[in-house]
Amino acid sequence: PVGCSPWSYHRMTEVVRAYAPPQLVDQFLARRRWVFPQVDTAWLDSLDEPKHKTFSLYFGGRFTATKGGEQSVEQYLKLLMGGRDVEIYVTAVGDARRLREVLKTYGGHDAVQTFSNLSYEMAARLAKRCHASIFYQMNPGAAAPYNWLYSGQVVLMKRHGFLEEETQMPPGYPFWFQDDDECAALLRWVYEHYDDAQAKLAAIGTRAWLQSVDERAGYRELLTIGQAAIARESHRPERY
Repeated sequence: PVGCSPWSYHRMTEVVRAYAPPQLVDQFLARRRWVFPQVDTAWLDSLDEPKHKTFSLYFGGRFTATKGGEQSVEQYLKLLMGGRDVEIYVTAVGDARRLREVLKTYGGHDAVQTFSNLSYEMAARLAKRCHASIFYQMNPGAAAPYNWLYSGQVVLMKRHGFLEEETQMPPGYPFWFQDDDECAALLRWVYEHYDDAQAKLAAIGTRAWLQSVDERAGYRELLTIGQAAIARESHRPERY
C-alpha cells in the first residue's frame, strides 16, 4: 500500500484501521509506504526564463468549486486596485466560468492576461516568469503549488487544519494564511518585501526540500517498492 502524500497515507491508514481485522492491520502497518512525487526539478531547471520586470502574479489550473482559483484572482485584483504596480497572468484549463464571473464583478478583463489550454511547457515557462501566487485549495498532494514554488514564486498557502498539513510543505514554511484578510495582508507584504520573502524561503532550504520530493526520485522509490513486493511474492510458499 502506497500513499501519494502524507494526507492520503494517513487517510488510507484510518480506513484500514476502521474496517480490517487486526491481523491485516498489522500487515498493512508493516508494509505501508508513502511517496510524494511532485516536481520534475531537472526539467524546470532547464527552462531558462527570467522574471518579468513588473511584479507578476500567477494562477494556473481549472476553475472549479474546489480549486479556489477565482479567490486567488480576486486577491490579485484587489492588490492591483489598491494602487500596486502588478501584472496578473492566468492559465485556465477547461471551462473558466468562475473566472469570468470574477472578472465581470471587478471589471478586470483588461487587467488579467488569460491564456486558455496552454501546453504544459508554455504554462511552466509563464509560471517561471512570475513572482508570487496564492493556493486556496485544500492540498492532499496537488502538484501545482510545488511547481510554482520551485519556479521561484512565493506561494501563499491556505490553512485547512488537517493533521498532516505542515508536513506537506518545507519545515518552517512561512507563508500560510487563515482567511481572506490575512491573505491580503500577506500578499501586500510579499509585494513590498519580495527579496525578503525569497530570503525566508532560502533560509528553510525550500529548493532542497522540493528536490527531495522530486518526481523522478518518487518514481524510483515506487519502482523499489514494487520490486520488493515482487520479491516477497516469489518467496511465498505455494498453496495446494
